Amino acid sequence: MAVFAAEIDGVPGSETLCLGLATADHVMNGVNTWNDTFHDGAGGTLSFASGSHFGTYVSRTATYGGVAGAPEDLGFSGLMIQEDEVSGAQWNALSSLVSGAPGLAEASGTAGIIESNYGWGRSGQYWVKDVTTGNYYYMPTFTPGVQVGGPLNGDTLQGVGFYWTNTMAASYQPGTDRFTTTTSNGLQTYTSGGYKYQALYWTLQNQLNYGQINSGDSGGGIVSFNGALVGVNTYAQGQVFNNKTQEGFAYGSQGGGVGFTNDDVTWLTAQWNHYNSECQSVPEPAEWTFGLASLVLIAKRHRKLV
Repeated sequence: MAVFAAEIDGVPGSETLCLGLATADHVMNGVNTWNDTFHDGAGGTLSFASGSHFGTYVSRTATYGGVAGAPEDLGFSGLMIQEDEVSGAQWNALSSLVSGAPGLAEASGTAGIIESNYGWGRSGQYWVKDVTTGNYYYMPTFTPGVQVGGPLNGDTLQGVGFYWTNTMAASYQPGTDRFTTTTSNGLQTYTSGGYKYQALYWTLQNQLNYGQINSGDSGGGIVSFNGALVGVNTYAQGQVFNNKTQEGFAYGSQGGGVGFTNDDVTWLTAQWNHYNSECQSVPEPAEWTFGLASLVLIAKRHRKLV
């Protein structure tokens, strides 16, 4: 999920923060309750359960190509957080969203520099069998077939799976948002899984020290351009091994998401205005449930493109 709007109401010491978030519908479809996890950028996390935080979700149903009711892979989520349920430092970080939320903008049809979540979970390398010798290797990049160049030149290589490593820096380990700045390839029509929408797409260009492969993509994560939210991440080109029991998202794969149209921006804004008016009038509950958190929210269900 990606925060695009925030507002605080109340008196100091007992203020209420209301958040508006955009996300991918396939992440939320059929989910009655969920946890929103925030990372504060300093290693701290907080998690808020939707059921006890006035959480709401609305799916986007649009008209696409003249066909009424064709769904986009897009949705709106609202979340409410009370000042007295977090520490002073945590509240300061959360309340900074009021001035720091990126706002919404229509996606451009031309190529441009964007920032997006690359993935979450473990980083790793390919686990490869050298069919010629019977030996196994860990490799950062891999193309099946006869190896050209290097110490294995002429040997036939076969992908076996992924080697997920926990020896990398803590910032590359499970639960860390991986952001990448890359160049979008423009807009195209995307149709899959019952959705049809204007898609902004790009090539995944994660840093090499991420191990080049991540165990999950960030469905519903941010896609920003010039400081504004212009879309949400919806798909990534995954690679699978072991009868689809292992999946990874590698450097150089195609990724993409909903690229906001003017109608999408109008719809998300209307959903936020409605939610915010209700959120500000909700009385403070007696007890809150919280655990892990960030200024950008991640959802751990993803749609893959194969």
